[in-house]
Amino acid sequence: MNKHYRERFHVDAVTAAKDLQELGVNYTQEQLDQIKQAEEQRLRQRRTERKAKERERLAELYKDCDDRFAFIAGYTDGGAPFGVMWEEVGIDLGLPFKEKVRLYHMQMLG
Repeated sequence: MNKHYRERFHVDAVTAAKDLQELGVNYTQEQLDQIKQAEEQRLRQRRTERKAKERERLAELYKDCDDRFAFIAGYTDGGAPFGVMWEEVGIDLGLPFKEKVRLYHMQMLG
Protein backbone atom coordinates (compact mmCIF):
# COMPACT_ATOMS: atom_id res chain seq x y z
CA MET A 1 0.00 0.00 0.00
CA ASN A 2 2.85 2.34 0.88
CA LYS A 3 4.43 1.90 -2.55
CA HIS A 4 1.21 2.69 -4.39
CA TYR A 5 0.62 5.75 -2.22
CA ARG A 6 4.18 6.98 -2.88
CA GLU A 7 3.77 6.55 -6.61
CA ARG A 8 0.31 8.10 -6.74
CA PHE A 9 1.14 11.18 -4.65
CA HIS A 10 4.88 11.46 -5.43
CA VAL A 11 6.06 11.43 -1.83
CA ASP A 12 8.82 9.54 -0.05
CA ALA A 13 8.17 6.35 1.91
CA VAL A 14 8.25 8.00 5.34
CA THR A 15 5.74 10.67 4.31
CA ALA A 16 3.53 8.01 2.76
CA ALA A 17 3.59 6.01 5.99
CA LYS A 18 2.69 9.08 8.07
CA ASP A 19 -0.15 9.99 5.70
CA LEU A 20 -1.47 6.45 5.69
CA GLN A 21 -1.35 6.34 9.48
CA GLU A 22 -3.50 9.47 9.57
CA LEU A 23 -5.93 7.66 7.29
CA GLY A 24 -6.14 4.73 9.70
CA VAL A 25 -3.50 2.30 8.45
CA ASN A 26 -1.70 0.66 11.35
CA TYR A 27 2.04 0.07 11.22
CA THR A 28 4.14 -1.66 13.84
CA GLN A 29 7.17 0.22 15.12
CA GLU A 30 9.32 -2.38 13.37
CA GLN A 31 7.62 -1.63 10.05
CA LEU A 32 8.09 2.12 10.56
CA ASP A 33 11.76 1.58 11.38
CA GLN A 34 12.22 -0.54 8.25
CA ILE A 35 10.50 2.08 6.10
CA LYS A 36 12.73 4.80 7.55
CA GLN A 37 15.91 2.75 7.04
CA ALA A 38 14.93 1.86 3.47
CA GLU A 39 14.24 5.53 2.68
CA GLU A 40 17.57 6.61 4.17
CA GLN A 41 19.33 3.95 2.06
CA ARG A 42 17.47 5.11 -1.06
CA LEU A 43 18.55 8.72 -0.43
CA ARG A 44 22.18 7.66 0.15
CA GLN A 45 22.10 5.71 -3.11
CA ARG A 46 20.68 8.70 -5.02
CA ARG A 47 23.38 10.98 -3.57
CA THR A 48 26.06 8.47 -4.57
CA GLU A 49 24.65 8.24 -8.11
CA ARG A 50 24.44 12.04 -8.42
CA LYS A 51 28.04 12.43 -7.25
CA ALA A 52 29.20 9.80 -9.75
CA LYS A 53 27.36 11.57 -12.58
CA GLU A 54 28.90 14.90 -11.54
CA ARG A 55 32.38 13.34 -11.47
CA GLU A 56 31.80 11.97 -14.99
CA ARG A 57 30.55 15.35 -16.20
CA LEU A 58 33.57 17.15 -14.72
CA ALA A 59 35.99 14.57 -16.11
CA GLU A 60 34.50 15.10 -19.57
CA LEU A 61 34.57 18.87 -19.16
CA TYR A 62 38.20 18.94 -17.94
CA LYS A 63 39.72 16.19 -20.10
CA ASP A 64 41.30 18.65 -22.54
CA CYS A 65 42.75 21.13 -20.04
CA ASP A 66 44.88 21.42 -16.94
CA ASP A 67 46.37 24.13 -14.72
CA ARG A 68 48.60 25.43 -17.55
CA PHE A 69 46.56 24.75 -20.68
CA ALA A 70 43.08 25.91 -21.62
CA PHE A 71 43.12 23.30 -24.39
CA ILE A 72 45.53 20.39 -24.67
CA ALA A 73 45.91 19.60 -28.36
CA GLY A 74 48.20 16.63 -27.80
CA TYR A 75 51.34 15.31 -26.17
CA THR A 76 54.94 15.15 -27.29
CA ASP A 77 56.71 11.79 -27.57
CA GLY A 78 58.10 12.51 -24.12
CA GLY A 79 54.60 12.96 -22.69
CA ALA A 80 54.61 16.76 -22.31
CA PRO A 81 51.29 18.43 -23.19
CA PHE A 82 51.06 21.15 -25.84
CA GLY A 83 48.22 23.40 -26.86
CA VAL A 84 46.64 26.74 -26.01
CA MET A 85 47.63 28.27 -22.68
CA TRP A 86 45.24 30.17 -20.40
CA GLU A 87 47.07 33.45 -21.00
CA GLU A 88 46.66 33.05 -24.76
CA VAL A 89 42.87 33.06 -24.45
CA GLY A 90 42.91 36.01 -22.05
CA ILE A 91 42.04 34.15 -18.85
CA ASP A 92 43.80 35.09 -15.61
CA LEU A 93 45.99 32.27 -14.26
CA GLY A 94 45.14 33.34 -10.72
CA LEU A 95 41.50 32.27 -11.02
CA PRO A 96 40.34 28.98 -9.54
CA PHE A 97 40.55 26.11 -12.05
CA LYS A 98 36.77 25.63 -12.34
CA GLU A 99 36.31 29.34 -13.03
CA LYS A 100 38.97 29.29 -15.74
CA VAL A 101 37.26 26.32 -17.40
CA ARG A 102 33.84 27.99 -17.14
CA LEU A 103 35.13 31.19 -18.73
CA TYR A 104 36.91 29.28 -21.48
CA HIS A 105 33.81 27.28 -22.36
CA MET A 106 31.74 30.49 -22.38
CA GLN A 107 34.24 31.97 -24.86
CA MET A 108 34.00 28.90 -27.05
CA LEU A 109 30.19 28.97 -27.05
CA GLY A 110 29.89 32.72 -27.48
